[in-house]
Amino acid sequence: MLSLSAKPPWRRKKKQEEQQRAAMEMEMQRELERQQQELRQKQQHTHEERESSLSRILKRHGNAALASVKLSQPINRSSPEGSGDRGEASPKRGTFDQAHAIEEATEDARLDRRLEAVFVSFALFGRWCPEEMVAPRPCAGMSANRLVALLSEAGLVDGKRITSELVVEIFEGMRDKTTMKLGFEQFLEALSSVSERARRSEESVLAAILSINSEGLLRIHFDPGKC
Repeated sequence: MLSLSAKPPWRRKKKQEEQQRAAMEMEMQRELERQQQELRQKQQHTHEERESSLSRILKRHGNAALASVKLSQPINRSSPEGSGDRGEASPKRGTFDQAHAIEEATEDARLDRRLEAVFVSFALFGRWCPEEMVAPRPCAGMSANRLVALLSEAGLVDGKRITSELVVEIFEGMRDKTTMKLGFEQFLEALSSVSERARRSEESVLAAILSINSEGLLRIHFDPGKC
């Protein structure tokens, strides 16, 4: 006999999705507010100085973000008409720059977190566990066999150009010498190496990894801005 107090599976799933969405929205809102504050502080600078500032904002996550942006498809947008190459940027151009930078930074942050969700799930459980990614999960790094499991799940281990032995070799070259594991930053570097060895574009390797996270879940951090 079914217990009336037991929640049906669809309700549990709905609650998990709501928790994930709420945590994601809160974290992204904090990130956007921080970016907007930095942009306001730089509003009086020259156009060249502002461009430099925006570049630094896009790289806010440090080396891990730089690696993920390198793997991602660059976003090309045309400049608005009438914008000059010299002198002070007009208020209209400044507004465009701010919106453009915030949009790109948000997309980069989402990409980072989607990749991190896959990384953390395989590092902790050796497989994709979306139900475990709706809450913050501490992660000390990934072992070699779990990197093999992740790349195999993504269809990148083909037994020809990319073998399990080669993945372990890449792991040995990228791992942290103290923890003897692969951190998220080293994981991104490993993906770049896999791309080169497999003779595949970095975009296709990235897409293969992200296809595991079909739910589009984001890794939730304990402390915003820190892994």
